[in-house]
Amino acid sequence: MITVNMDTWNTLSEDEQTAILEASSVLEAERWQVAQDVMISDEERLAAEGMTVVTEVDPSFAEALNADGAVVASNWLESAGETGTTILDDFAAQR
Repeated sequence: MITVNMDTWNTLSEDEQTAILEASSVLEAERWQVAQDVMISDEERLAAEGMTVVTEVDPSFAEALNADGAVVASNWLESAGETGTTILDDFAAQR
């Protein structure tokens, strides 16, 4: 994922935009792998130092989190309107 000012993005040629999107795709995959590796390393260290590391969430806890998240999303949609609906719909489609 990258962040580029839209005005700046619009000044780039199609070839430049394509090159940036391709590079960002590679970078994103690499960074997700780094994040995964760091998380595993951190969990191993914590476990080695005596901490209990929980890797599976109790279904009832997950349900509670989802319910709370739905309330937050609903409240946010009241202020975000149609744009917010589009954002959440796109997010849900990618899950």
